Amino acid sequence: MLKTQVIHSPDVLSVIRDIPHLKKYAESFYNCEYRQFFEAFAEILDAIGKDIYLKDHLGYYAKEMRLVAYK
Repeated sequence: MLKTQVIHSPDVLSVIRDIPHLKKYAESFYNCEYRQFFEAFAEILDAIGKDIYLKDHLGYYAKEMRLVAYK
């Protein structure tokens, strides 16, 4: 379900080349490769922190994704 709804979603596929580390982030999460996931996660958080519109939500997003990954 996660793979078809998120990883192979047309919306994700249209931007996966534009956002660095997104492919590694999504695929490592799906494949339960948590070392690679958290490496890509750190890079994604850096990118979010630099975005003027998303940086206010960085703490919430980081907390929620960590909870999901630890489950």
